[in-house]
Amino acid sequence: SFLGFKNTKSLNREVSYSFLNVSIENKGIILGGISALIEGDWITINSSWVTEGIRNNGFGSELLNRFETEAKKLKVKGVKVETI
Repeated sequence: SFLGFKNTKSLNREVSYSFLNVSIENKGIILGGISALIEGDWITINSSWVTEGIRNNGFGSELLNRFETEAKKLKVKGVKVETI
């Protein structure tokens, strides 16, 4: 089966923040993702997860690599992680 990666960005122009979400999808079902808040020149990862059935196959690493690529495009100074 095909696993695709999807990046979404949204910008709220009323306040100075936006979001970056990167996800793994298969046939429209989200199987993993990273969600982050962009504030100024910093990005904070709020959540990250990969469905148990596809873990240990490199999808988490690929997800993080894609997230990093998108973050670099935004020219942020750094990334903070605040997950539980």
